Amino acid sequence: ALEIWLGVPQEKVVETVEAWTGVPFWVAIGLPNAIQSAIDVFVGLAATLPVLRRLPHLLD
Repeated sequence: ALEIWLGVPQEKVVETVEAWTGVPFWVAIGLPNAIQSAIDVFVGLAATLPVLRRLPHLLD
């Protein structure tokens, strides 16, 4: 999908992303994914904790 979005051949995607971002390809691709995963875990825990706190009352 990157080759379509960037408008370059598949062989040039890594080179184009590195030139555009100024960082290695794996950082440009991996860092946003890692940040999003951390946010997802935090939001998931924030949504789950209130339910877990009330669970003992529901089981009685």
